[in-house]
Amino acid sequence: MNKVQSEAEKGMPKETDKQPSVTESGQLIAELEKPENAKPLAVLLDAEGSVGWSKYTRRDKYKNKEYTYIREIPYISIEMNELESKRTIDKVACLIGATSRTTPPRDGCEPKRHTQVTHKRALAVLHYTEQYLDKFKRMALLLQTLFKYRTEPNLERFRGVITTLFGKYVTSNEANDIMLKMTEKEFNTLIQRAEKLTEEFLT
Repeated sequence: MNKVQSEAEKGMPKETDKQPSVTESGQLIAELEKPENAKPLAVLLDAEGSVGWSKYTRRDKYKNKEYTYIREIPYISIEMNELESKRTIDKVACLIGATSRTTPPRDGCEPKRHTQVTHKRALAVLHYTEQYLDKFKRMALLLQTLFKYRTEPNLERFRGVITTLFGKYVTSNEANDIMLKMTEKEFNTLIQRAEKLTEEFLT
């Protein structure tokens, strides 16, 4: 794992320098500063949500050429049965500054109502809900560490960091299961390593 550009990135426009953290960049959500909003959202995330990282493809034009970047980004999503929970999902979407949509029925299942946030918005939501989370509390801290400076880090470097942290590349769901089984000391050590690796490879 190193900072040398991959072949796919050679000739592409350079990205900006190290980015400020979520709170430094002003990604604040006023409604989530209120515990009466942040607490129930955290409970809902733990029960029905998904928190982690996923692959993201972005296309940019530069000097009449189109470049494709494949990155990893942080995300939060919640999906529930539309018939039972449309109002709930719509309220969550409004609270986190997102939109909600209905996914068509698949394989005989009822339609689902879905909302999602990514990038700095996802980190901002985690910033406010982390202290109330249970299932995703440790994942929230890991994501805020790994994506502290860049919310679209280089795919190879990011996966190299994950491999170094966990001994092999794991998905965010797998990482969450592993972290839940760690002792407090083991988890603190993991975060300390993540901080060092972020400074070295993900700035």
